[in-house]
Formats: sequence, C-alpha cells, structure tokens
Amino acid sequence: MLTTKEIKDKAERNYKDFLLSLLKKEIFFPLDIKGNKGNANMPLQELYPALKHLIDNSKEKIGYGYTVQYKEVNTRHSGIITLPDAILFENPSDYLRFIDREKDFTAFRKAVDLTKKELPVLLKWIEGNVLKCQKYADNWGDILAIVQYFIKNPKSNIYWRQLPLAIDVLAAELLQPIIGELLEYVLPPLYFDKNETHFEPRFGLKYDEHLVRIQFLDEAITPLSISDDFTIPASNFSKWVDIPCKKVFFVTDKNVFLGFPKHPLSILILLDTHFSFLHKIEWLQDKTCYFTGDINPKGYEQLSEIRGILRGVKSLMMDKPTFDTYPQKQQFYNPEKTNAFLPHLTTEEQAFYTLLLHSDSKNGLLQRDISYPYLVKTFSQI
Repeated sequence: MLTTKEIKDKAERNYKDFLLSLLKKEIFFPLDIKGNKGNANMPLQELYPALKHLIDNSKEKIGYGYTVQYKEVNTRHSGIITLPDAILFENPSDYLRFIDREKDFTAFRKAVDLTKKELPVLLKWIEGNVLKCQKYADNWGDILAIVQYFIKNPKSNIYWRQLPLAIDVLAAELLQPIIGELLEYVLPPLYFDKNETHFEPRFGLKYDEHLVRIQFLDEAITPLSISDDFTIPASNFSKWVDIPCKKVFFVTDKNVFLGFPKHPLSILILLDTHFSFLHKIEWLQDKTCYFTGDINPKGYEQLSEIRGILRGVKSLMMDKPTFDTYPQKQQFYNPEKTNAFLPHLTTEEQAFYTLLLHSDSKNGLLQRDISYPYLVKTFSQI
C-alpha cells in the first residue's frame, strides 16, 4: 500500500505539470495519485497498519493534503472490509501545503503575472521552462528589469556595475546565466556574440578584459620604440593587423615563454586557460601557427580546443619521442576530464593521447621540463 512518502514523491513529480496548467489555464484538480492501494489478499497484520498510516496522514485527520476514497471488498478471511479506492488532491491548497510548495508557488505566480505585465514575449519561454522560472522566481523582478534594459540598450558598452537600474546590480551579477538565456531568447542574433563564452563580451558590456602577452622573436619586426615583450588587451590585439610575421608560436607556460629562442619573422603568445579571444583575431588564420602545451591529457585537450579555432595550428614538442627523451622528468597526471576522443587531433596525436589518458603510471611531462637545447634543436628543424 502507498506510504505517505510515496504519495508525496508522486505529488511532487506532478508539480511541473501543475505550473503548466496555470499558464495554459487548464483544469488540474482533482489530482489522482496512482499506485498500490492494497488488496483483499494482503495479510491482515500488514494491511491494517498500512491502512492506519494512510488514514492518519490524510486530510481527514490532519486537515489538508490527500483525500482517501473507499470501496467495500468482500474477503474470504474477514468478510466485507473497506479498502482505499482512490487517493487524490482535491484543490491547489491541499496539494501545495502537502508538498510544502506554498511559498514557491506564490513566487512563481507573481513572476508570471509580472511577466504578463512587463515582458509578455517571455511567457512562451516560461511555458517551456517552468521549473527554471520557479528556481529564479524570487529574483524575477530584477531579472526582467535587466532584460528590458538590454532590449532597449543593446551593446551598451558600459560595465555591469554601471547598469542604471534601481536594483542591486552587483548582487544581480549572480543571475547572469539565466539573464543570458533570456536575452538570447528575446534579442535578434546580431545583438550578441555567440563566439563569446562570458556574459559581458557576449552582450556588449565592458569588462576586465583578458590580456595578451606577446614577445617578438625577431628584432627586424619589433615595433619601434617599445619592448619586444609586452601585454595588451585582447580587443586591441585583434585589431592589430599589420604585424609582419609569418609564424606565430603559442605556449601555456610562463617559464617557456621567457626562455624561448629567437626565430625569424615570428612572434610568441602566452596563453592561459582562455582561448576564446582567438576567435576574433582573423589575421591569425593566414599565419603558420604552432602550439606547445604540457605533454599530458590536459595539454592535448588544449591542443584540440585551439585547433578548433585555428584549424591549421601544428603541435610542437608534444609527441612520444619528446616524452620518451625525459623519463626522469615524467610524472603522473590525474585527468580532470575523461574524453576518450578529441575532435581536432590527428590520428597519431589521438593515439598518444589515448595512451596517456589510460595510463596508470607516469603519463605527463611539463613543457618547462624540456631543455632549452632540445627546444633549439627542434626549432632548427622547422
């Protein structure tokens, strides 16, 4: 026979449909809870305690919750007995109180009413995302205010904290994931940049921009009157289209960057974990590009990621011969990810990546542990 917990679990699973019924103005009650309601063949020592538990926690006893409807059943062992015929919630009040959703539903209903008044175009979105709307219902007023601002001021080119709204915009920064989803629903595609993963550049706000560190490896192409090693904002670097280099090298280790050999008509870029800015640097597509990362699963994941942006990028010192040259420097690397296949590796790279990924011994070599003479020798072969 159904227990109180089972009834509550089943009722909770109907909550999404209940919210949808509000939006669609459909009749939802009475809500019939399906399940085992006992039968005449149950041993009496099991039947009666289960029946008592069901009745003691019903609306009949506690004043709210589910209602039990009964039927009479003729049994061979006890004659006519009464068993549950239906377990149902008769109205929203009984239902919401029983599943402890009264405050949640009130907040959701207010969010829907406010959307109807302020931004009805989002009602269809809510219909497809009722539980997500419920999750953010307590902050829905602030969310709508911010979405409305972006509709009226796309690509405003101000900082988030400068949003001229009568709300706590700094606290609302935590709401950016849901705000971004709503903006992509209401804004024309030309008003946001799908290639940007972070909220601010995606929706035209200023932000603490990613900095790019560059080293010119050839004095002949180093800009006049400045150092051969400098850092600039990524947006400025993307606009710098007249660098007369033929090759671009990428490394992810500062020590390797600082000790990199000179090379004709070449520049060196230090990367961290943010590669998305490379999407905007169109002139890189015309250069011969090389990437050096750590020889471990993470390094190959980075190689695949950057090659997804720059299709022709070549790996440098990320192969088995290099790995085998330094057995004393090898160490075990515990992969954070377990992607068995990386989409942008060559067949040879994929095979070595798989070998490293599934190794239960030493499977990593940091790029900083590759000697300078080995690096110079590798360069002489390019």
